[in-house]
Amino acid sequence: MVYMPIMQLTKDEEIREEIILAAQKIFQVYGLDKTTMEDIAKSMGKGKSTLYYYFPCKDEVYFSVAQREIRDVLDVINAAVEKEHGASAKLRTFFITQYREVKRRLNLYFVLCQDLKAHVELFGRIHRNNNHEMMDAVKRILLEGINNGEFKSIKAGDCEAIALACIYNLRSMHANILLEGAPIPESPIEMMVDIFIRGLK
Repeated sequence: MVYMPIMQLTKDEEIREEIILAAQKIFQVYGLDKTTMEDIAKSMGKGKSTLYYYFPCKDEVYFSVAQREIRDVLDVINAAVEKEHGASAKLRTFFITQYREVKRRLNLYFVLCQDLKAHVELFGRIHRNNNHEMMDAVKRILLEGINNGEFKSIKAGDCEAIALACIYNLRSMHANILLEGAPIPESPIEMMVDIFIRGLK
């Protein structure tokens, strides 16, 4: 087994992480609009000047918080996927785990939606980045399925479009959580995923 060296954060990186973690907690409670840079600074016991040294504006703090959320979700998904054998099992686990992670972060997503209309450009930027990360993860699983002979009805050139379709399906699940105010049961999600996977074989 090869052990990777633990990366030490610089002082500046440590402070940036501290700001992001503090802001994450406040945004979850008050959302973007009602949170100020002063609120974040006070929660850390620091002055606003410290925040502005690392982030030019509140939107950039929020973007960094969103990036952390995306990375955290992907880390959970990837850990679950790596335990599975075969592309079919991995793709199924990807969908189900991603849905569970959204459900677990339900409160944060509600607050996010309250601020959506006033910050379309910012949320569009977050959305595009999230799509890119998720599509790459799905494409890797699809290519594995093609290479090991599991997914016989698709070709490597189809993976981009299929991955995009997967992401749109995930988005529809998220929309249901946000619009209905509660997640739908997992059994229909599992059924949809199983039907989708059968279509790849």
